Amino acid sequence: MEEAVPSSFPEKARREPRHAGDRPRCHSGVPQPPSHNCPHHRNQRAGGVANMWSVTTVSKAFRVLLLLMLVAGGILTFHYSYDNKYLVRLQNATLRLVSQGFTQHQGVADGSGQSLPSWREVVCKHRQDKTHEGKKTPTLKQLFRDAIPEENRNIFLMDTACNPTPKFRVWCSVESWARQNPERQVWFLLTSDRIEDNTGLSSTLLHQYANLQVVTADLDDMFRDTPLLLLFNERKWTKTWPVELLSDMLRVLVLWWWGGVYSDTDVISVRTLTLPNNSLGFEHSNSLGSAFYSFQARHPALYQLMRDMHKYFKPKQWGSIGPIAITRVMEKICGEKTKMLIHRAPVTCPGNVTLFPQRTFYPMLYSQFEYYFLPGNGNKFNETFSRSFALHFWNKMSKNHWVKVNSNSVYEVAAKRFCPTTYLFATAESDVF
Repeated sequence: MEEAVPSSFPEKARREPRHAGDRPRCHSGVPQPPSHNCPHHRNQRAGGVANMWSVTTVSKAFRVLLLLMLVAGGILTFHYSYDNKYLVRLQNATLRLVSQGFTQHQGVADGSGQSLPSWREVVCKHRQDKTHEGKKTPTLKQLFRDAIPEENRNIFLMDTACNPTPKFRVWCSVESWARQNPERQVWFLLTSDRIEDNTGLSSTLLHQYANLQVVTADLDDMFRDTPLLLLFNERKWTKTWPVELLSDMLRVLVLWWWGGVYSDTDVISVRTLTLPNNSLGFEHSNSLGSAFYSFQARHPALYQLMRDMHKYFKPKQWGSIGPIAITRVMEKICGEKTKMLIHRAPVTCPGNVTLFPQRTFYPMLYSQFEYYFLPGNGNKFNETFSRSFALHFWNKMSKNHWVKVNSNSVYEVAAKRFCPTTYLFATAESDVF
């Protein structure tokens, strides 16, 4: 059965920008500069230091009260189900207040003395001491603040490792989605706030593909007002595989806010995506894959998935908020185990979510990844992948396997056809990449 999304969740992802504070308003309500004609300013001068002390005291007391409310909400939630709408509404309201007035500004200072968000300190930790001398683009636009995707026409890819210089294979994936799907907006989301164009590839791709944008995001914006906020703030995800776990969460959030398609950056698009809006693929007989998601914005299945991720997260279990989570949620929605559903794939479950067979997005098992890199296997590319929309190259296992020029491997054939610009840059000065 579908689960209704709480009415407190916004229908539009656009938000009003936050301001440090509004000027006092007098008479007509228009912001006024300080003057003796404004009663507010006369009272403000009369108060002096006493008023400042009073405001500070009230502010501290208010923050303590909010923290106590959060703790109380956590205790109540421990004893009662999330299905109690009153408790959910109370807890969400408390979290919004605390995140806006308290936790939002926690972080460490960078070299300029400015405060950095704590999440950036985690994912960028191994890059803080590195200096880069390559050509830098200006600071990237931020989702929510500077760029608002159009609902349900998007393809999202991301690099959560705070990497300003994505590898050629990553750019190959990005280019393939932009090239094969010109009617959709392709968003390459980085946790780094800048990108280094050492080879000129990124600027070339941005010029070549009008539907491609490279952006960053403030994760406080992304997680706010979602069921993943508690998991994000608890910071257990920072203890084991922070880059991968952050990616597991963010891929669900971008679809929740804006809808469309999410793809890992070790996936190459080999055919224009013409599948239904809400689609998933079997990775193997016992599991759905999480390298490809397709959902409309604020789909109830995404809401259930976010709640499941928070409830069953296990920091030391690989995939606990990835394939394991989406498989568990869809088995509940479909009312059957995946090992039964896969025999009828493609099969459509309640909520109009279609589960596609393994060949659609994961034609080779992770244990068969070497097939993609063996010389000569590309000779039967059309025959082998005639019913596939994308190829998943299993970067965790294959990252040390080189793609050799003129080897006619599956990867080389795919790169030449579907990311030709990246292939030219990658092989300009090397016979492997």
